[in-house]
Amino acid sequence: MSPIFSSSSSNNRFATHNSLSIHHPRKISQYTYNGPTSCTYCCLEASLYFLHGLIDSNMSSSDLHRVMEMVLSQGVLMDHLKDGYRAADEVLQRVPRFKHQLKLCSISHYKLTNEDCFSKLVQSLKKKCQKMNLTKMAVCITKPPETIALFYDSDNIQFPFCVFDSHSNGSNGASFRFCKENELKQYLRGRLKLMDITVFGGNTHIYQQYSMFEANFFTLGEIKQLMDPRAYSDYQVNNSNPMAQTMNSMASSALDYSLSASILPAMNGQQKQNVDYSAPSAPQSHNDENGTLSQQQQQQQQTTAPSSIPPHKNDNMDFISIIRTLVSERKTRNATIEELKEKNAKLEEEKNHAELQIKEKDEIIHHLEKGNELLIAENAEAQEFNNQLAEVVQVKEDRIRELTETLDSLQTLIPRMEEQKKQNVEMTQKYQTLLKEFSTLLSKGEE
Repeated sequence: MSPIFSSSSSNNRFATHNSLSIHHPRKISQYTYNGPTSCTYCCLEASLYFLHGLIDSNMSSSDLHRVMEMVLSQGVLMDHLKDGYRAADEVLQRVPRFKHQLKLCSISHYKLTNEDCFSKLVQSLKKKCQKMNLTKMAVCITKPPETIALFYDSDNIQFPFCVFDSHSNGSNGASFRFCKENELKQYLRGRLKLMDITVFGGNTHIYQQYSMFEANFFTLGEIKQLMDPRAYSDYQVNNSNPMAQTMNSMASSALDYSLSASILPAMNGQQKQNVDYSAPSAPQSHNDENGTLSQQQQQQQQTTAPSSIPPHKNDNMDFISIIRTLVSERKTRNATIEELKEKNAKLEEEKNHAELQIKEKDEIIHHLEKGNELLIAENAEAQEFNNQLAEVVQVKEDRIRELTETLDSLQTLIPRMEEQKKQNVEMTQKYQTLLKEFSTLLSKGEE
């Protein structure tokens, strides 16, 4: 996982903890390559690059700038007819490059009047990936008259979502915006705004068309390798018509430049200096029967030629070698990421082991605390019993004290009682003596 980069105007890399925006230093867009209606083509081209792992938040700004150049130039060149705005499923059927290398999984429509439309879109995207056991999926979102691309990478923990917008967006130009889920929904809510019906003069039919968006979900198609667009015979109009051959030559020339002048020097660490971005010179004309191009063909050539694509520089630059270089760089980054994942897995394992030990210790502490609570309760009961026993002892002691005092009183009475007893004995003896004398006298009296 790459670190969060600070905002920098020098490399057009603007980052926070929740999002990362990449703009090209020259602020290029689809309009730079004379493609005012080519946003859907650019989004499909960007989807190819993303699904092949060539658009990632871990890539350097310069690599993403080169990818942006290739995506915009090739996307516009695919839209050679400039026949108006189209949804992604229509373009897919018209361009063999997309038809063979991309697979349309499903099409969904969402109403902007529904506040949960973006949440439903994100949940649907995540569920489709999980159901199909995929880690990557691309979505082309068309809200008339524009199309933007949404990418989802479940392996990217830092920024699982990316939005590609080929439009100029004021003065910033096209952009890759990597972000988290909440920031994605907030961005889409601001980008795909619900317009007021008064803008359409109260026409409810047009208002309904502009108050919804279509989402085309894509994965890799039958061809799993990112192919050179010139490998397809109908990459540009390719028939016997001289004007068609002229268009095809111009397209190939412009594509060669996008690969050679814009990408290879940067990949080799060279700086691009004094690059001319003027309109390309017209290729060698193909004459008709009279040896000249018709006025209609000349006019079509002028309107079709990409006004901002630089001229052809090198016919020998191989698209596949460039892609292999990017893939090689990607593999190197992936190897580093895998090492970090392994280290992270070990740390996670150690963390889990430590948490398990802490949990066991917590259980022991909990058991001891519970035992301590029982001891405290038993001690409280014993203390209460001791208090009751102390009260009983106090009562007994008071009773003993009373008995002791009574006994002391009795002990003081005993000598008196013995004296009284002695006196009683003496009086008894006197009484008996008197009684005996009385009896004697009585006997004498009777005589």
